Amino acid sequence: MSRSSKRARVSQMPFEQAVLNPPIHPDKHTLLTAWAKDQGVSIHAAAARVLPGRGAGLVATAPISSGSSIVSVPSPALFKPDANVLKRHGLNRTASPQAKLAFSLVVARAEERLVEWSATWPTMEEFEASMPMFWPERVLVHLPASVSAPLARQRSDYARDWRVVRKAVEGLGLGERRFGYAWCIANSRSFSWIGQMVLCPWVDYMNHAAKGNAEVIVGEGGFEVKAGGDIAESEELTFAYGAHANDKLLVHYGFVPESTEQHANPDDEMRMDHMILPHLSEEVKSQLQDLGYLGSYALLPVDNPCKGDDYHAYYCEDQVWEPCFKTQVAVRAAVLSCNEWEYFATSGEDLGKDKCQAVLDWLQPHIDRAWREAQDHLMRYHPEKDTQNAVALALLNTRWTQICLAFGSVRRPPDGEA
Repeated sequence: MSRSSKRARVSQMPFEQAVLNPPIHPDKHTLLTAWAKDQGVSIHAAAARVLPGRGAGLVATAPISSGSSIVSVPSPALFKPDANVLKRHGLNRTASPQAKLAFSLVVARAEERLVEWSATWPTMEEFEASMPMFWPERVLVHLPASVSAPLARQRSDYARDWRVVRKAVEGLGLGERRFGYAWCIANSRSFSWIGQMVLCPWVDYMNHAAKGNAEVIVGEGGFEVKAGGDIAESEELTFAYGAHANDKLLVHYGFVPESTEQHANPDDEMRMDHMILPHLSEEVKSQLQDLGYLGSYALLPVDNPCKGDDYHAYYCEDQVWEPCFKTQVAVRAAVLSCNEWEYFATSGEDLGKDKCQAVLDWLQPHIDRAWREAQDHLMRYHPEKDTQNAVALALLNTRWTQICLAFGSVRRPPDGEA
């Protein structure tokens, strides 16, 4: 068996203990739990709850020991692409894995299957409010430049999938919106299982944490959730969906993890391709491409553990960000000889004097512009004047704040700046 990588919705706040509150919609979650057990799902010391600010999630109803099994889902309980349906509509060879799952879901819901399960899913209106692919142009103009490429790829993927399934969907007497909703469910709540995308009942309640307290193990027999450490009663059960930066989480899942001045999402990055590439000569770009160092430049967060001990109060210093290794190589290629930067690329060390300060000096004008751009966007936001797009503007405000903090951590204020 192996650890699962979930393509799923993620939480909107960092991991922390969750208060064990009564569900806001007890009937909905109770019905799904009973339905899941009827499908053979085993549940131990866990319950579905609606958590303040986080939506639905799972919490421990009793202390759980490290390594203990919490949830087990047999393969027959999974919702899989329906091979017979796909073949009947001529989609078994032409549709993408996501389109296969989404179309199978369209058919199942049209036949009024999965009623208990689908009642716990987000609505189409919630997807439209939180996912940039649905935002109007007047909101999209405020997106950070680093979001443009993943958003374009996502829109291209959806457009391709809709072209492939359109005739089949309309042949059922249904419209694009019905498929679009199923596509979003497949995009945000599915798991990878034996070469296909599937939906996993009850486990899909689990929210994301970069350092979650549980593991989802996948095998031919289905899925199992195990405790990654000792878990206290009332603590939320979380696991890491994958090492996703916040830009990708925003585009694909419609959320941005909250962060503080002391702690950023450890998987986040501040992409700088649009800042660096225009200032590299074609010769340098060609050389970098030959060695696999062209593009994917970013600032990365440095591990920032809290300090202290049993005798001193714990405290955390401000989060520090630094240029990734590819960025270090690219800037050296712009300012050093080929022998010098290629030596660094292969050894991780400079010939002679350390050039890290020279790299930061070269980056400073671009870092300053990025910081000022973030400041400008934050000053221009007025969510109260656009209540129709309040969710989108709140997400953008969170992301631009993170960008401002990250570039601000490595920015040197000009002389005379207060």
